[in-house]
Formats: sequence, C-alpha cells, structure tokens
Amino acid sequence: MKRLLIFSLLFFALSPVWTQDLDDATHQLVDSLVNEHYREGGPGVALGIVQDGQIVYETYEGLQDLKKEIPVDPQTRFNVASVAKQFTAMCVLYLVQEEKLALEDDFRKYIPEVLKEVNEPITIGHLLTHTSGIRDVHFLWRLQGITWWKHYLKNSDAVELLSGQRQLNFEPGSKYMYSNSNYILLAEVVARASGQSFKDFSDQLFHDMGFASMRFETDSKDIDNMARPYFNFGDWSGYKWKPELVGDGALFGTLRDLMHWEVLLQAGQSNALENKILDLSQAKVPGFEEQKYGFGLDFGEMDGEPYRSHSGSTGAWNSMTLRIPGKDIAVVALSSSGAAYSVGLAQDVAQVMMGTFDTSPVPHPKGPEELGEPIAKDRFPGVYGLNWGLYYRFEEVEGGMILERFGRSDVKLVEEAPNLFHQEDDPDFKQHFSIHPERGLEVTFYYWSHEPYYLTKKELDWGDYDFAQVEGTYSNDETGSEIKVVRTDGDNYELKMKGGNRDGKMIAPDELIVDGFRLHVEREGEEIIEVKLYDSRLQGVEFARVK
Repeated sequence: MKRLLIFSLLFFALSPVWTQDLDDATHQLVDSLVNEHYREGGPGVALGIVQDGQIVYETYEGLQDLKKEIPVDPQTRFNVASVAKQFTAMCVLYLVQEEKLALEDDFRKYIPEVLKEVNEPITIGHLLTHTSGIRDVHFLWRLQGITWWKHYLKNSDAVELLSGQRQLNFEPGSKYMYSNSNYILLAEVVARASGQSFKDFSDQLFHDMGFASMRFETDSKDIDNMARPYFNFGDWSGYKWKPELVGDGALFGTLRDLMHWEVLLQAGQSNALENKILDLSQAKVPGFEEQKYGFGLDFGEMDGEPYRSHSGSTGAWNSMTLRIPGKDIAVVALSSSGAAYSVGLAQDVAQVMMGTFDTSPVPHPKGPEELGEPIAKDRFPGVYGLNWGLYYRFEEVEGGMILERFGRSDVKLVEEAPNLFHQEDDPDFKQHFSIHPERGLEVTFYYWSHEPYYLTKKELDWGDYDFAQVEGTYSNDETGSEIKVVRTDGDNYELKMKGGNRDGKMIAPDELIVDGFRLHVEREGEEIIEVKLYDSRLQGVEFARVK
C-alpha cells in the first residue's frame, strides 16, 4: 500500500496555499474511510478535500497498473466518467460568453440533421438539464446488439444514430430523464459553433484555465498515465476500453486537476471565464430553475446544507465531486477499482468535514411493530408492484409460498406468524402483508441492511387471455432492430434479439417483463399491431408487428 499525503505548495493558476488544517482526529477518520474502499495490492483510489480555497487533504492508494505495479500518484489520470458533464457545460458557457451561441437556441441550429421530424423546439437548455426527451444512444445501441464499450464508437456515430430517430421519450421540457445523448450533442454543438473539434476547443480552454493534464480523450489506445480499470470477481480483471465518445464522459484528469477546479470555484475567479459565467456554471439553468439538474450538476441537500454534485461510472472507473458551498467544502473521490464506491466515500467525507458524520451503525427495523388483524392467506398470492422492471409475485405452495423476482432465483417463504413470512434460508428477510386504507393489500419487506419498502398488489383480470397471440416478429426502423417473441410455456417467453436472446414473462395482460426492460402490447381492437419498449432511458420505442 502506498499512501501519499501532500501539504505543500503546488503551482496552480491561482497558486493556492497548501496547508494541513485537519486536526488529528479528523485526519485519522478520513484515512480510515479511504481505507474502507481500498483493497491491499489493488487498483487506485484517490481523495482530495478543498476548504476555504485551500487544499487541506490529498491521498492516493493502490496501483495505476497492476501488471507493471505502477503506483497511483499525483500524475495518475483517472477517467472521471460523467463528472465530465460539468466541463462540457463549461465549454458551452464559454461560447455564451463569446456570444457564439445562446442557451435559448434550438440545438438543431448547429446540428440540423438530428430529429428533423420533431417540430417542438429542443433548446440547448433542454440538453443541459436532461429535459430534451432525446433517447440515450447507449441504450439504442443495445437494441442493435452493440455493447458500446467494446467498439470504437465516435461522436459522429452517435449523431448518425440520433439522425435516424423520429420520436422522443417525451415532449421537451415536460419531464426529466438522464440521457448521455444530451451531452454528446452539446459537444458537437460546441464544435460547430466554435469551428474547432471539441477536443481542440476544450484542450485550449483547459490550458487557459490552468489544468495541468485534464483532457477529453478521443484515442482510447493512447492515454498517458492512465489508471487502468479493474473489476473484482474474486480476482482482479482488467479490460480494454474502446469508445472514443466525448462530452458525456471520457474526460481524463488527475486528482490535482479536479481540486484545481474546486479552488477556482471557491475563489470565484478564473483567467478564462468571466466571474458571472463562473457563477452561472454553479447555478440552475435560466428558465429551468425548477429542475434539480443544471450545468452538468445535481442539486440537493445534505444534513440541512445545499449541495452540488455529480457522480460518474464507466465500467470499473467511478468518481464523485461534491460541493457544500455554504461551508466552502469540496470533496473529490476518484477510483479505477470496481470494488470501490466513490459516491459513498465522498458523501461520508463531506459529512466528516461538516461535523455530521455518525460512526454508529444506522438501525433498520427488523420487522413490523404490529402484525394487524389476520388476513385470509388466499389473498396473498399475486403480482405486486409493476413498476418498469420491478415486480414481485407470490405463489402459494405446500408449506408456504414462493416469492418470484424476475432475473433472480425464486425464494421459498415460511409463515412465521399471521400476516408475516420469512425467507426459508435467510430468516432476516421478512415479508409482512397488511391492508392500507387507500392502497389496499400490500406487502412490506424488511431486511437488516436497508429501510423497509412496500409494494401494492395489482388486481389483474386475465379472463381468457391468449398467451400465444403475442408471438411474432416486431421491427423498429429507427434503429434497424428486431425482436422475435416466442412463447416457451405458460406465461414464459424467449425474446430473440441482436446481441443475444433474453427470457421474458407476462406478468399482466399485455405487459411483458424482460431482463432490463418491458414491452407493452398495443392493439387495434383485438389485433396486435406493435409493442412499445420501455427502459430506464427509453420510453415507448415502437416495434411494429411484421409477422
């Protein structure tokens, strides 16, 4: 294990003073939190704290390259993944400063070939706040059988794919839905409005702002001082990262680069951005003040203090920047380890700095306080939930019930008391049935590691539903992808798609749940005309029935 704690003068554009402001107890607590996320001899974890314009803590653990045994150090460059979005937004704001674009512009003023058939305005503000309704290209590629990180995909490939789209997830401005497409398109807007490639433009801006080695990388085969990513499934395993998409991610920088940004923000001045533009980068997007997402930043509250943050995850790389502006505290956590969790680390450290961190374990209820009046057990079987991709189904069997959770093994339940069951081989996992005065029959789940949660029973009318009628081939011409639905037995199906076959289950009439998404059957009268695909970042993608 290598640990480097640096509290000395380091050249930055504003030359901040490095000082050891943490008292011994705080220092030791932060050290211990970092160690919880690091495995001896494993890949890198780096953490920095900036307070009152000064860097008060900096540490590195682990290896940049396990094979070559190169340790992580101040020159190690991490892929900060979606933390990059605030820097793409910064490039947009620089062009606003130069009056080369406006936030109210329809982005198709610069990229006219995308979504030509959509008549509603889609502004740069919509892209910045994820309220555009534009589908996520990574999920669209998945429909085509393309695992995006295994291919040399460029921004031009994303633009081409989006140029074939005729529909949105929703009307622009009506909802929020995170989509990487928004920030890939913003990178292309920057390129076309500036007359330079996005990389050349951002490289120059980063240089002017004093970043030593932060750059968007468009050549995944040649990245210097890179912290190589590793998963851990018993042993560390590395992999090749091929995409060359930028804007939504692919920003490589050192911990010191990220802390330099925090120093600039706390100082409130930069030699490249006007003060009002720098301030705007940390505020809500004008016209979108009701949104909790701004210029590449999430807005929220922690222990009574407003924060601005963004996390990032690309494969094993994960990162987090977290700012508590009211306390002039910023925490940066970076990792190339699939066994580390930068978000939790940054949140814990921020609470340490605010004095609100509680080292005692948080107790979770282990079961209901009252069992309630006994409910007839024949009411318990059925489907509960029915959110996209989330449903639980209880089935009565001899000696108890079976809990079915799609994509996971069935669980045998044993009756513990009236209305209360537990998992046969894990008695801590409990299920309590009750009748809510408004929601009706519901089940609450208890386990020691999380807060209880409930799902409401869905009353379903199967009637004489024809399970075989759904079989057929369905096609989406926007992506050129097909889904062949084959019934295997009962309410079980196999879906044959590019990239591999998937299992599905009809959990409600015309509602087919598949691993990772769901299909809703659309009819004209009794005739099935199409299925609509829903995912966390795709809504209502139409697959017409072709046979």
